[in-house]
Amino acid sequence: INGMKKINSTYGTSYGDYIIRKTGQLIKQTLSGLAFRTNGDEFVILMENIAQEDFEKELIELREIFQQERECNVSIGCAWRSQEENTRTLLLQAEEMKLAEKKAYYHTILQEGRETGYTSLSGEVAKEIREGRFVVYYQPQIDLKTGKIIGAESLVRKTGEDGHIVPPSKFIPLYEIEGVIGLVDLFVMEQACAAVHGWTRGISSSWPSTFPASPCWIRES
Repeated sequence: INGMKKINSTYGTSYGDYIIRKTGQLIKQTLSGLAFRTNGDEFVILMENIAQEDFEKELIELREIFQQERECNVSIGCAWRSQEENTRTLLLQAEEMKLAEKKAYYHTILQEGRETGYTSLSGEVAKEIREGRFVVYYQPQIDLKTGKIIGAESLVRKTGEDGHIVPPSKFIPLYEIEGVIGLVDLFVMEQACAAVHGWTRGISSSWPSTFPASPCWIRES
């Protein structure tokens, strides 16, 4: 898995564990062999009694899946032999290919000045905003002494293609990596400002009548 150390240090080990699990699931769903996690961010897949044509077909499919997958970025090395050969030798050959691919990956990052090799999501995020895929919820902030609502925290959620709510941990880290989180920030700010405008004028039925008439603060998360 490319950039695992950066993922853990920037977004925490919980998100890193999620990336590892998802990578393993994609491998398991695609390849017919036995998959083993041999290191923190490395997997080894052994595919016995498989023709070279089938082997290469599955490998192409695996690469295509990871190219489409925006959260998991990997480097892949492989080795195939028609005759029985020492497994360690095959593993070393695959390791050399993987290291060459990983070297090319990081070289690209340095050349482009990017943190990752992901494709820009700006167009996709803008399209999702236009389609109404993002929803803003407001969590009231209450003064415990008076019991009055003094502000609110805006919570952004995303609606998946299946109609279910996608938690922020599933998309915000990726948007931050890609540098497109600003599009979502602006959307949330616009929605929050419109909501405050409505509340202070008393024209919104989505907020309790005890909301203060004076301007309040809203914090995004």
